[in-house]
Amino acid sequence: MVVITELSPSSYDVFLSFRGVDTRLSFVDHLHHALIDANLKTFLDDDEIETGDDLRPELKRAIRESRASVIVLSTNYASSTWCLDELVLILERRLTSDHLVIPIFYHVEPTHVRKQESSFGVAMEEHKRRLLEAEANTQKRSPVAEKINGWSKALTEVAQVKGKDAKSRYVNHFQYYKKDKYLLKILTILQGLGSYYFYCYHSLVRCVGVTRCLKFILK
Repeated sequence: MVVITELSPSSYDVFLSFRGVDTRLSFVDHLHHALIDANLKTFLDDDEIETGDDLRPELKRAIRESRASVIVLSTNYASSTWCLDELVLILERRLTSDHLVIPIFYHVEPTHVRKQESSFGVAMEEHKRRLLEAEANTQKRSPVAEKINGWSKALTEVAQVKGKDAKSRYVNHFQYYKKDKYLLKILTILQGLGSYYFYCYHSLVRCVGVTRCLKFILK
């Protein structure tokens, strides 16, 4: 259970978005402790809510008032409407501020996230079936379909964050943070954890570009 006190701008250095059933007691647990040990104020929510429930106000505030978000995309991430709602809010914040977004592809392929294939495709089809079929009023189906489409676009966008080159907004984004001690801490921690989680290490280097970003910042 997260205890929320009165928040101010940048109340947290890092917001962790993850699917608890996949990573809470493994990768995310290690990541959370590593961030705390580095004196980075980190928001981690232990509560699991049922699919279909809305995000709590304190979660929305935490996203809005964090300097960065680390998104751990795992096998069952897209099966949670809560995670998908978090993802949409995080990417909206990225577009309107200097909020840093760092995706981690944990035992999943970026192309599966981008194209909604494999477990991500199954999850999205289940959301369509459950939410659209449950809405008997055809006039109310349009907002539901729009919400699902927003989730799909968010998954595509977050998977493409890793693929941008030195001329892109992503690297320009890191230029803004080049002397930012918080970003350097986060990336160093992720690189260290990647060495421990061998499969994830390759994902970090190939998909997130942690090594490249570290070299860029330390120039």
